[in-house]
Amino acid sequence: MKTDFQCEIEEQGEALRNLISFYGQEGNRLLKKWKKMLSKMYGNLLFSGMGTSFFSPLIIKPLLASRGIMASIYEAGELLHYELKAVHKKDLIVLISQSGESIETCKVAEKLKNTCPIVVIVNNEDSTLAGYGDLVLPMVAGEEKSITTKTYTNTLGLLNMMGVTAVCDNLEKELNNLKEASFQMDSFLESRAEEVDFAVKKLENVNVINFLSRGPSMAGAFQGALTFMEGARITALAMPCGSFRHGSFELVREGHHAIVYVPSSQTGRLVIKMISEMTNKGSRIVAFSANTIRIKRNEAFEITFPKTNDRHLPIAAATPQELMLDKIASLRGLTCGIFQYGSKITKVE
Repeated sequence: MKTDFQCEIEEQGEALRNLISFYGQEGNRLLKKWKKMLSKMYGNLLFSGMGTSFFSPLIIKPLLASRGIMASIYEAGELLHYELKAVHKKDLIVLISQSGESIETCKVAEKLKNTCPIVVIVNNEDSTLAGYGDLVLPMVAGEEKSITTKTYTNTLGLLNMMGVTAVCDNLEKELNNLKEASFQMDSFLESRAEEVDFAVKKLENVNVINFLSRGPSMAGAFQGALTFMEGARITALAMPCGSFRHGSFELVREGHHAIVYVPSSQTGRLVIKMISEMTNKGSRIVAFSANTIRIKRNEAFEITFPKTNDRHLPIAAATPQELMLDKIASLRGLTCGIFQYGSKITKVE
């Protein structure tokens, strides 16, 4: 019998296509309202959430910056207790929560409801958080019981739509690219399932793991670290490759493991160079690479994603990363999505 986590992985591609259909049709008016709100912003653009919802906006931060829009990302608990007084009426804040009930994010919304415009991204439109939104953008992910899967990739998909709508308005092309990413996700349930098995073997006996990348794919790295801790009880840490070079590189040796997202953009060569150095010193690495094969076969096990740019790589790679997590957890005698101390929705600070 399949677990909730396994079933929701299998539903992920279709959930993303449902999101694409919604925002390509009746939801398009919501994206237009988002663009209008952004055009009226004379202060700062802020994103905030907890867990997956905290780091997901990394997916579009470089895109916004390329058009002169500087976005700041805050963990909702830190924003709530330390930085709320820095938010002003000219700012625009985007609050993200799958359930719409995450306690810190809801408290931030309550504190800011008369301070600045609030955009809310939620899966549950009847939630507490949705009630605070001047604009509510639904994730359209369907029911989710286990570790974030569908809500994760649908959040990334929606943020990509928001970013493209904000800076270039070529939504049709973006929707087509997202649809292609959804089909790549599905392929790991079918024709590419063997690659997941090879990747799991590469990470045999892993107890501590780094997730590394640069640029938009940092969203995938942080999601990997969070879910491997949550689902497989493995100590995991995500950071940009540049930061890893500054001190943490001393971890590299026989017995060190890493999952690395390899961008197709200007920093790709730096990431590939680091992978080569790490494997030469004994690290065992699985690489998720945008576009075609770029790493020597003896250096790492590489999973490629043809015709995929940096903003869509974490979406396409979500399914193999989750399947790897599920298999590794099973090898450790665990069932992904069975919480020992917490629950799906965190309502306690």
